[in-house]
Amino acid sequence: MQHERGPWDLAGQNPAFGDLFNEGMVSDSSFIMKIVVEEFGGIFKGVTSLIDVAGGLGGAAQAIAKAFLHVKCSVLDLPHVAANAPASTDVKYIAGNMFESVPPANSVFLKWVLHDWSDDECVKILENCRRAIPPRHEGGMVIILDMVVFFF
Repeated sequence: MQHERGPWDLAGQNPAFGDLFNEGMVSDSSFIMKIVVEEFGGIFKGVTSLIDVAGGLGGAAQAIAKAFLHVKCSVLDLPHVAANAPASTDVKYIAGNMFESVPPANSVFLKWVLHDWSDDECVKILENCRRAIPPRHEGGMVIILDMVVFFF
């Protein structure tokens, strides 16, 4: 972090850094989502609509939309990110804040999100995700792709 600001704050204040950060996330999504789609694609069975929370420029959502044509994908991210989203995709971009609300869908996707936040912040994010989806028996699902680090 630079001067106690996280990369998201810095990306909003420094467009050059924001572009570099978003390009890195798209590259990561291309690699990871190829594995997710090929090895774990069954998780998307029954999914009809999906919100990629903090999904940046939509690399993950685009991979899901391309592999699973029946899934209507949207990306929720901060306004300065959504403003730079590619226009020529099947993915809808929504400017917003995951700490305030998550738009409704039958599933919510969180890739590399929760590990960046405190326990209390994660609870807030997950509460907003839960409010965005229908009950489990109606197909509601939160899909989390994140890393776990063990400290000894």
